[in-house]
Amino acid sequence: MLFNENKIRFFDELNSTNEYASQISFEPNIEEGFIVWTLNQTKGKGQKGNIWQSENAKNLTFSVILKPHKILPAKQFNLNMAVSLSLIDFLKSLLPENNVFIKWPNDIYVEKKKIAGILIENQIIGNEIENSIIGIGLNVNQNKFPNEIPNPISLNIISLINYNLNEILLKYLPFLNNRIIQLYNIDFKKLKSDYLNCLLYFDELKQFKIKNEIINAKIIDINEYGKLVLITDNQIIHECDLKEVEFIHN
Repeated sequence: MLFNENKIRFFDELNSTNEYASQISFEPNIEEGFIVWTLNQTKGKGQKGNIWQSENAKNLTFSVILKPHKILPAKQFNLNMAVSLSLIDFLKSLLPENNVFIKWPNDIYVEKKKIAGILIENQIIGNEIENSIIGIGLNVNQNKFPNEIPNPISLNIISLINYNLNEILLKYLPFLNNRIIQLYNIDFKKLKSDYLNCLLYFDELKQFKIKNEIINAKIIDINEYGKLVLITDNQIIHECDLKEVEFIHN
């Protein structure tokens, strides 16, 4: 298996698992599938330059080093889909009674609340992805969150179980392994189909904000570069990058 407990480097505290993983990723002794895990991430990074906040020793904050040389940079969103789906698969195994979704591009929701986030940073040399640093934050045992975090939830809040973090990490790795194998087999069609089936608000008429204007639209696709494709109620197509669209939850 690509990922196993022998490839985990554990720290009580780190500024950022992604930053540390990036620093060591070119070292010759660092194999693909290497994992950097900490109980306390003091400067965790989220999407769009946001900070990932996590209570000390309550949640999983870790980064994985991949070397996806077979995946062209133009196809890198397939890596995002594979990692997102691995978390969906894992959470469905833990929470079979709950609906689990991907909020584009890679936030993971249980019902309408965020339980996990992903930050993928690719190191591209020439026309090849040399290394991918995949940062994952999963809310596990935290049950109180700062007011500025919108709609958070954790495994503990849902199930009232206090989980062992090491066990949760080890249980997750086979799900990640399965989806990365699917990625490396260039099964992009299956990845996209599964991704769309799990996408929050897919084919539902909802409100979105684009260029400071609130529109009524449906998510109808993800293009080959990972942009969100929307069609408005008057049949105008929008292809949006991460900073170009805001979800209006209601």
